[in-house]
Amino acid sequence: MNKSIIGIVIGVICVGIVFFVYTSVLESEKTSGPQSAEMENEEVTSSEENNVTDIEDNKENERNQEADVEREFPMNMDEQRVQNAIHHMSHAKVYAEQKWGHLEPTQERIDQLLAVVTENQNTYEHSDVYIRILEKWQKGDFSDSVTAHNSIWDIQNGNTGKATRLLTADEEKEYEEKYFK
Repeated sequence: MNKSIIGIVIGVICVGIVFFVYTSVLESEKTSGPQSAEMENEEVTSSEENNVTDIEDNKENERNQEADVEREFPMNMDEQRVQNAIHHMSHAKVYAEQKWGHLEPTQERIDQLLAVVTENQNTYEHSDVYIRILEKWQKGDFSDSVTAHNSIWDIQNGNTGKATRLLTADEEKEYEEKYFK
């Protein structure tokens, strides 16, 4: 019995070591990539190198942002959190005497939140409201943000902090600098 347990432990350790070495080799190949003799002989200008690096960095940043937003807004999000997210994002666009919660309305957040609501539209009581708001925002149209804010505010039985107008461009910039920079 003890020999079989020792054998299993040794086997697991060996598999772990092989997996670690294999993934390390794959990572080093991804970063260095295969190089042909022709490529080694070519000279690349520094601006071309910078452009390639910038493109790779941008792609990596996009992947990280997508992963962050998927963690922030998972597909199994409850309806109250959806309401809060829309409500807090609307604060960047509307004037209200009082505002509780601030969330930058980025394209990634809007896209992910719309995906969550669409996935759960049969279980959310007010999914039609959320979809209407998020589809406009997804297109960059925030002109109806007062109505959007107040729709969520009403659903949440708000009693203070009703939105009365859109922020001016200067007010919006000031809000962004205060809460998102």
